[in-house]
Amino acid sequence: MASSTSVDNKIVKRLVPALRAVGEGFYGPLKRLPLRDRVVIMTRRDITESVDFRTFEGYLDRTHPRVPVVTLYHPMHNKILYIFRIIQQLYYLATSRWIVTDSYQISISMFAPRKGVRVVQIWHSLGAIKQFGRLTVGLDDGASQRVADAMKMHQNYDVVAAPSAATASVFAEAFGVSPSIVKVIGSPRIDYLVTANKPRARRQLVQKYHLDPNRPIYLYAPTFRDHAAVPVDRLVEAVEVTDAQLILQMHSRHTQTVTALPYVVLSREPELLALLPGVDGVITDYSGTTYEAGILEIPLALWAYDEDAYRKSPGFTCDFDAELSDITTKLSSEAIAMLESKRSLGSPQFHQFISKYIETMDDHNCERLAAALGMGE
Repeated sequence: MASSTSVDNKIVKRLVPALRAVGEGFYGPLKRLPLRDRVVIMTRRDITESVDFRTFEGYLDRTHPRVPVVTLYHPMHNKILYIFRIIQQLYYLATSRWIVTDSYQISISMFAPRKGVRVVQIWHSLGAIKQFGRLTVGLDDGASQRVADAMKMHQNYDVVAAPSAATASVFAEAFGVSPSIVKVIGSPRIDYLVTANKPRARRQLVQKYHLDPNRPIYLYAPTFRDHAAVPVDRLVEAVEVTDAQLILQMHSRHTQTVTALPYVVLSREPELLALLPGVDGVITDYSGTTYEAGILEIPLALWAYDEDAYRKSPGFTCDFDAELSDITTKLSSEAIAMLESKRSLGSPQFHQFISKYIETMDDHNCERLAAALGMGE
């Protein structure tokens, strides 16, 4: 089996020169085309219609109805095909005044932007409990320094959006950018969460998944684990002796098979944000779902059965024990008990955590994003 270092060297030797050739051959001439008042939304995540993008598009439709919006959903499944995707992205980057992305984009970071184009990174998580990006370079769960530098990870942003000063400092390190460009403007998903109609969302969830409206609905949404399967069976056994129903929202990159049971249903949603407002409790671990459940004031438990391994790689951005110990357990049965007692709702420690990391808990996040893009100038 090839080592990760040898794989990284192949990426640098083969992919990067090809990408540079694309840039030199296409991007320069494209920059001579007229620059349009157009918003381009870009992602390489495997989600065809994210809540962030849909919420921001709805805001633009109400406030800037004459500004066209182009959304490019380009997951990187096929590296050869993706080169043609990059050509399409470069066209829009060269001819559109406003760019929004929620992920690392090769076309943005590897090629210098045209003058007059403004790029805002809104990231696809409200914050980070586990380390990511350049914070994981050199770790088992991260890229090598050589690849990070060759791919110019997270360069060429004008603004990186953050929901708090505490999160802004983490994002500056994780993206490897100047703290001066990380602005506390929030995220479109916060607008979605603070205006959510939870009773209606629950009724819709009951109808769509044929659930019992008189029994609690819990959601399990674990973060991705690269080297181990998630012991879902432990949680299923813990739920079996209760009156609860469990929805499983497995990470899109999980490949393990999970069997549905009368009290266990598998989510069909591309993004768990579509489920959150309608559930009665959430179990996760080191995921940004923690912040979203906190905003919605839904009972939350962190089932951190592999905390020791995660502490080594990728590691935590916060003092996990000091800030979240009140709602953390290694036992699946205790996680269910935390939801039944609604412990997180009465936890001063957790309320302090949410207040520290989410400062933009209002419905003006899209408005601040548009201002960061310079759309009112």
